[in-house]
Amino acid sequence: MKTLEIDFDHIWGDLQPLTPEVDPKKLNTQQNLMTRYFGFPEELSYDDFLLLPDDLREEIVKKNKILQTDTYNRTMNHCKGERWKDQETYVMQMRKAEKGYLIAAGIRKHIQNAIGQTPVTQSELDFAREFYTQHANVPFFNEEMWQSVVENGGIMPLKIDAVPDGTAVLSGDPIMRVSGPGELAAHIEPELHRIFYESLVATTAHEIATKIGPNRFIEVGKRGTPNEEMHLQATVAMYQGGEIAFTSNDAAAVAYLELKDVGTLGHRFIQFYDTEIEAFEQAIENSEATSLLIDLTDSFRGIDIAIALKKKYRDSGKKIWIRLDSGDITDQTLYIFQKFKDAGFTDPVLDKVVVEDLSNVDQMVEMDEKIKSEDFDPEPFVLYGAGGLLVTKTKERSKASTGYKLAEVVTAAGVVEPKVKFSDSPGKESLPGQPGLFQIPEGRIIAQVGEFPQLEDLLVPAYRGGQILLPRGFASAREQVEKTYVQILPIIGKKSVKSARTMKLTQDLADLYGVELEEAA
Repeated sequence: MKTLEIDFDHIWGDLQPLTPEVDPKKLNTQQNLMTRYFGFPEELSYDDFLLLPDDLREEIVKKNKILQTDTYNRTMNHCKGERWKDQETYVMQMRKAEKGYLIAAGIRKHIQNAIGQTPVTQSELDFAREFYTQHANVPFFNEEMWQSVVENGGIMPLKIDAVPDGTAVLSGDPIMRVSGPGELAAHIEPELHRIFYESLVATTAHEIATKIGPNRFIEVGKRGTPNEEMHLQATVAMYQGGEIAFTSNDAAAVAYLELKDVGTLGHRFIQFYDTEIEAFEQAIENSEATSLLIDLTDSFRGIDIAIALKKKYRDSGKKIWIRLDSGDITDQTLYIFQKFKDAGFTDPVLDKVVVEDLSNVDQMVEMDEKIKSEDFDPEPFVLYGAGGLLVTKTKERSKASTGYKLAEVVTAAGVVEPKVKFSDSPGKESLPGQPGLFQIPEGRIIAQVGEFPQLEDLLVPAYRGGQILLPRGFASAREQVEKTYVQILPIIGKKSVKSARTMKLTQDLADLYGVELEEAA
């Protein structure tokens, strides 16, 4: 291993707080609000905490950054002893991509969650110490480490580089580097893994937008997610990935101005009345636009009732759409368009059909093709709606296979030690050193930082000195999608090549461990 002279003062200096270029009065108000809503309660003892109801305890625990890890990390921290201070670099990858690519999303959100909205306080430390030393089943706790953070103004001395939200990546591409005192860099791992969810949602949304168009899809998955936070994350990711804006979640439309609330009749409304005709007429009379849900008893009977009412109210100018939700959706859709053709219903404003209960994006494409065979253009006439397809189906971590692995250690003596994890499972090998992701004419290359000075690293500064540096908002993510998806389009389904230096580091470690590397394809 080679030894380097390292200017630690320079490194730590790079991590000092940045001066915000904002109005001091506005900043003070913002900081007060952040502390009020995201800060940990001052001088709260663990014994007093136990007197609180469980739902309040849950909210308080979420505000303590020291507690936001797992016992694995505390155990390894304890076993390292004083070497927790060694400077380490961890690299995150998403090692699987069902569609041959992924749209990285949730990057800024989960870095912010991991670091915390407010500085780490002495009250947080005192509370954590009391729990770990007096109540925890596994009592390991590195108080020295966290006291150093508190004395650093509550700012974690980490350096994070990451791809911005919306970056299109191939499986195995590095998407984040985290450097700093090793056990602090490892502490935030559980939160960072959670980018898998938004990335999978954003990728599905991108597929929908690419194949049928973003304005033809309505997201209705609020009731299918375990909690509100998860669904709000999904609505952000669907816009970032595919500019899908229609959602039935009122809270999402309030929180994010780019999203548009959309809703119509549910089954309980139809059930409330004695007959479907009575329910439908009540809805039509009291709304300028409604989608008639036709599957309460028999879908084809419901379609016939809806068509008859469309004829009755045709001169009113009301938008009377038909919504399909169960049964043989394809046959029902084709039946509707045949009825539309017979009745002369060819107004794309008045005569839309909302098709739900489809299980994948390709079914939407197939449906479009079948509608075209009936001499109807589906684009102005058909909207698709789904919940689980976008926000829950195939959205497990294993589908992205996030990995957060040690890539390099710099000891207190200045010894640089590249690290790698080999694997019996193809595609799960980690990356050594200081890997970055670079665009080249042939595609993408995973190279070491500084190896190609003329190339710009797609991993940009994301966190320094207590500040998140990645752009906020939907517009920047959409620009990133448009720019980077074009870059990888010719190589979707492949992997980025590795540079000579990255390969040599890997080979040296393979030789050290006695691992036989497969020949590169």
